[in-house]
Amino acid sequence: MNLFLKTLIVDKNKKIKDYVEPTHLYNLGFVCQYMDYEYKTLLHWLTDNKVDLIIFNAECEKAERLEFLLKMVHTHFCKNIVLIASGEYESSEYSFIDNLGDENFDLKLAMVLLAEKKKIEASPARNENLLRSKICELLCNFMFSSKHDGFKYYVDAIMKAYSSFPFRYSTMDIYKEIAADHKKTVCAVEKSMRTALYCAYSKLKDAPVTPDNMKLKSYLTYDMNNNMAISMLVSRLVLDKEINSSYGDQRIELI
Repeated sequence: MNLFLKTLIVDKNKKIKDYVEPTHLYNLGFVCQYMDYEYKTLLHWLTDNKVDLIIFNAECEKAERLEFLLKMVHTHFCKNIVLIASGEYESSEYSFIDNLGDENFDLKLAMVLLAEKKKIEASPARNENLLRSKICELLCNFMFSSKHDGFKYYVDAIMKAYSSFPFRYSTMDIYKEIAADHKKTVCAVEKSMRTALYCAYSKLKDAPVTPDNMKLKSYLTYDMNNNMAISMLVSRLVLDKEINSSYGDQRIELI
């Protein structure tokens, strides 16, 4: 799977740029943004932006302060962290590179980043085919019919909403992106999804009374709209054990 990873480089001292240019990392599959802000601003930025990987230049940082910051970032924002620091900061939870001034630093960083990329690409949560298959299965369980255009729009919508979880993804933005992808109008996408949702609700309402169907009916209610349905389906997708395995228990606790 050819994957470009959104990568944040936190470099208060602006030293990494002396050895590695963003274009070099892009060629390896990393879309990078540099940040030299204070860490308070960093946490605020991460609240509004999702990244796959964070590179910390921790040279000259106090160990206790750095440990506290990394724990917050690792727990709440990003599991994949590459730490550039002296040996006293080494941790089994993060990939580690020492000696920023080494003439081979760029090669060392490339090797560590490619190892991280391979790990993320192999993760079930980043496997687009698995995700799409799971979404289709989930929609079929709720009696969405694949004959409706709204079905494929729901697949795309859930993919987009899932990618930004636990942060909100505007439903209108989703409509606009799907409309652009399929060369449709926003109104056509919204109507097709609404129709697919209504038909699914109608079929589920008339389905035989079984424990499984009763449980599904409790989720897919008559007053549900597209936005509510997407949120409900994403929440169920996040709880999928196969997909969630790459995140550990922390992902479930975010719901």
